[in-house]
Amino acid sequence: MKKPQLSGIFIYPIKSISGVSLTEAFAGERGLKHDRRWMLIDDDHRFISQRKYHDLALIALELKDDYMVLSHRANGKAMVEIPLSIRSGKTISASVWDDMVTLWWPNLAADEWLSELLHTRVRLVYMPDHVARQIDPKYVAEEMNTSLSDGYPYLLASQSSIDDVSARAGQAMEVGRFRPNLLVQNAQAFAEDDWKKIQVGEVIFRIVKPCARCVLTTIDPATGQAGKEPLRTLSTYRQVDNKILFGQNMIAERQGMVRLGDEIIIT
Repeated sequence: MKKPQLSGIFIYPIKSISGVSLTEAFAGERGLKHDRRWMLIDDDHRFISQRKYHDLALIALELKDDYMVLSHRANGKAMVEIPLSIRSGKTISASVWDDMVTLWWPNLAADEWLSELLHTRVRLVYMPDHVARQIDPKYVAEEMNTSLSDGYPYLLASQSSIDDVSARAGQAMEVGRFRPNLLVQNAQAFAEDDWKKIQVGEVIFRIVKPCARCVLTTIDPATGQAGKEPLRTLSTYRQVDNKILFGQNMIAERQGMVRLGDEIIIT
């Protein structure tokens, strides 16, 4: 029988915008390098996401050395460039769920580009390295930080688990709906539920808790249209305490490189 191995590495440099697939990445305390260091906020300094603005799903993101390029898949809107990281900006506080985070606002041309696309005023803000955002101590006792993710630095998903819900729903589910950082193949469906600690390449990950899924998974990455799947099907066999669970949140106990094809060693 084939051993579980890493079949996908994904980062989402801007929260709630399409991710990019990599062949290798550095896994640090806050997550994979460049993962969710940018996000969009409204006039009330609250983060915005595909949950309300479905058109975010139609924005393609491409990496180019030290910057990224955004384009719209449907309307042919001219591309806009954004640096992967910045060294300064106006200090601004913004909310990510219940957390208030001190961020930088560089006032980029992308603000106008995105505002026109979404038909509402938004600003693109960045999380610098010195800013701390602690993981919920209820699940991680030691002081560890995450980036602008919903709550944890890493999300692990299994291709077999995606295939399982796809078969039950009678509809192929794209990996992008689940927004994992690491995708595993050659494991039984939902085997990851029983993993406590794994080694991938140089990195040791601790499984913290199952990931509770929301309506973002029901937005078709290709069209930006919302439907009922996969939540409707998952609710029939993956619901615990009114939460629909899919994938595993993780932290990195030992940092280092991960690469496609790395064996998943269950420790």
